[in-house]
Amino acid sequence: YTACSTTTVGTVCHSAPWLGMSAALALAVVAAVQGGGGEIPVGADHPPRKLSQPNAHTLVHDRHLPSPDSLTSTRVGPGQGDSASTSAGPSPLTTARPSVLFYLVDDLGHYNVHFGGTVDPRNADMKTPHIQRLVSEGLILQRHYTYRYCSPTRTSLLSGRLPIHATEMNYNNANAGGGLDLGFSSLADKFQDLGYYCVAVGKWHMGFSTAAHLPANRGFNHSLTYLGGSETHFTQTSGSCPDAGPTVDLWDTHAPSNRNGSYGGYMYTDAAVQAIGVAADASVPLFLYFAAQNVHAPYEAPQRFLDLYSTCEWCTPSGKTVMAMVSAMDESLGNVTQALRDRNLWKSTLLIWSADNGGDGAKNNHPYRGGKYSDFEGGVRAAAFISGGFLPTDLHSKTYGGIIHICDWYTSLLTLAGATPPHIAADNGPGMPPLDSINIWPALTSNITSPRVVVPLSSAHGPPGWGPMSETGPCIEPGIFNNSNARCSQGAIIVGDWKLYYGPYRQANWTCNFCWWTPARFPSQTTPAATSEPFTCDKGGCLFDLANDPQERADVAVDNPAKLAELQAAFASVQATVWWSRGGAEVLQPELCAAVLAHGNHVAPFNVSGACPGRDGCMPT
Repeated sequence: YTACSTTTVGTVCHSAPWLGMSAALALAVVAAVQGGGGEIPVGADHPPRKLSQPNAHTLVHDRHLPSPDSLTSTRVGPGQGDSASTSAGPSPLTTARPSVLFYLVDDLGHYNVHFGGTVDPRNADMKTPHIQRLVSEGLILQRHYTYRYCSPTRTSLLSGRLPIHATEMNYNNANAGGGLDLGFSSLADKFQDLGYYCVAVGKWHMGFSTAAHLPANRGFNHSLTYLGGSETHFTQTSGSCPDAGPTVDLWDTHAPSNRNGSYGGYMYTDAAVQAIGVAADASVPLFLYFAAQNVHAPYEAPQRFLDLYSTCEWCTPSGKTVMAMVSAMDESLGNVTQALRDRNLWKSTLLIWSADNGGDGAKNNHPYRGGKYSDFEGGVRAAAFISGGFLPTDLHSKTYGGIIHICDWYTSLLTLAGATPPHIAADNGPGMPPLDSINIWPALTSNITSPRVVVPLSSAHGPPGWGPMSETGPCIEPGIFNNSNARCSQGAIIVGDWKLYYGPYRQANWTCNFCWWTPARFPSQTTPAATSEPFTCDKGGCLFDLANDPQERADVAVDNPAKLAELQAAFASVQATVWWSRGGAEVLQPELCAAVLAHGNHVAPFNVSGACPGRDGCMPT
């Protein structure tokens, strides 16, 4: 079914569900954008939430490494399997299937690397030679969007859903469920079905309450990961169970690992290099999901990277450490890509490099407004580029300005790998929200308008059962890890070059610490911290013209009432489709501590009763 309509951002035609919705749902959103007041047929796309789910306690049998013989007949030709492309012509790529390296950087500020696009300046103070080389051989993604913080971005990538259809919560380690819902087939599940060797290293943060949530049971042949949201860089410990003291968070496929005690950036890089060797020796394509620990707090780096910035006169101590952490990450990326070259895999590799959200603390999102925890561009427009031998050389040293959401890589990569649309869309369980992922590869490689037009950045809902954002009561800063903060989620949507931002309108001149703009040199001796800004959005929301004001300095809602109404209608339409991973909010701290002690002071699955992950009854009302 092809849905076409002329909207304020041009004619939209998609031969697959727009935004991953059914055709009826897509047309309803189009009608709303046009001001027609169309209502979304919610029941048709999102059945009731009382859904069945796989047994949360049954370990999936190991999937063995595929044999080379099983892969010889699986090829993707130009345009084959392109179920959501607006390209009129074939992709100019080789028909060989790529190995995929997805390198996701944690909490990186947009200005904390030495590359920029057609809009962004370059940060010459940063020492990132490997990134600079890869960018010179790659394509900068000017408008690559993520969620405003960690877990929803990762879940979006691996599920192919927008965060509003997967999860918008950073659940803490003791929550009963959440993360990547067990009903979703992960990106790694799909790659394994296609004969890829799949490895995850670094940060997981997509649920570990049951064994079924672990990377080994979400499609990865091998994994060396920490399961929670953060840990120390040199000892791999967290405060998951205060009664047990420092708790090691490091998991090697099916069991806790005792490899802790060295810098995490080194350890995870070594694991990635080993995985490259396994794939090369077996002559099979590789999906390597490298979720770097850097540059998430705590701020820690080996001395030799700190020495790189020892003469920086304007830097603060925390700023120097962040810069050192970025350089350590750059070296890690260099070592991983060099291993691919050494094993003759680079020519067939596609590298996608992206931050998971904007930076916070001592990170710098210049020139954009805001940072992590906000829906301003500094929080959601992630620094990103693609590179690798699989990328056509005529795209080198260029910038793509079209809209991409991180969930779009799900369909794009699987299509390149030879998957058919029915295989891409299939899930582990019934009743899951449909895919939102759109194949953006033909647009990227042909430099045409992106098929991604609408990006619902976040909803105004709290978790299921809490309902929409209330107009009464104190406004809690949104986005921090405490579950209650979701009651104040801002809510934002992008349609083409326009953004509607619902900010905290309940308290006039509410001062927030994510509404800032920072200078190019930040943090510095003269500007050691971002200045809080008074910020109030009227109840109708703030409207920003991103084409002319990507720094979001002027709310133009009053001057553009028709455009404001269009985006309000679009937001209301997608708001009706919000769906989050089941279970999750009930805190099982005693169970977590019991599991930690039973596993030698290691973080481990703990929800032995399985009471929450298969139902919605764990949310407060």
